[in-house]
Amino acid sequence: MDLTYHEPGFIKKMTPGLYETYVNLGIDPEKELIEVAPTVHFFMGGLNIDTQWQTEVAGLFGAGEVTGGMHGANRLSQNALAEILVSGYMAGRNAAIYSKENKDVHLNPKLIDHEVNMIQEIMDQKEGLPPSQVRKELRDVMNTNVGVYRTEESLMEGLRKIESLEKTKVRITSKSKYMNRELLEAIENKNMFTTAKTVILSALERKESRGAHFRSDYPETDNENYLVNIIVRKNKDEFIIDKEPVSLEVLGLEVE
Repeated sequence: MDLTYHEPGFIKKMTPGLYETYVNLGIDPEKELIEVAPTVHFFMGGLNIDTQWQTEVAGLFGAGEVTGGMHGANRLSQNALAEILVSGYMAGRNAAIYSKENKDVHLNPKLIDHEVNMIQEIMDQKEGLPPSQVRKELRDVMNTNVGVYRTEESLMEGLRKIESLEKTKVRITSKSKYMNRELLEAIENKNMFTTAKTVILSALERKESRGAHFRSDYPETDNENYLVNIIVRKNKDEFIIDKEPVSLEVLGLEVE
């Protein structure tokens, strides 16, 4: 990207935050060309919610990019702003109503013990890679194998790499249970592996190209077989994939 044609001081004045980022990276945008590359901008998949913004788990509500289905196969510019305003209001309001009407909360002690033991295992691990390195390698795999252009070969390779990386032992240097960023990263990484595999399995299932999902080996849109939402559910270590027809009651297939 060439920004050198601007007058001195223009970039700093118009986009001070962006200018500061360039400078911190050792780049002078007034004198140097800037390398650019495609990257993830928005997550259109997500949790299934009802009209109250409640998920399939009673009492658990979702808003924004954590939910799926709002934008179809591709998000139009600026629509995310409307989404977060509406979904934030709806999810927050309905969660408050649910909380008020459901005073008694019964927690499953087995699930609590499972989570406590998982955290303790991370704390006790004496050898392994730092969580930050595991996260970087996971991101590299997703960028390389599950990026803009996808094929069955690249997706399967990415899945194999992720399943191997997921078995990597992780070691944290701080054993504190308070404000421990390393511990938080290690826990988040487990969820990121689940999300990554969900994305790959969905992309493998959809043997067509649609919206932001492009398969080089299936470059055409196939409404006959794939006018559906791919639904992924996890049961212990098993991923269960289903298809649900897209509702066309409000908007038809072709929208002017």
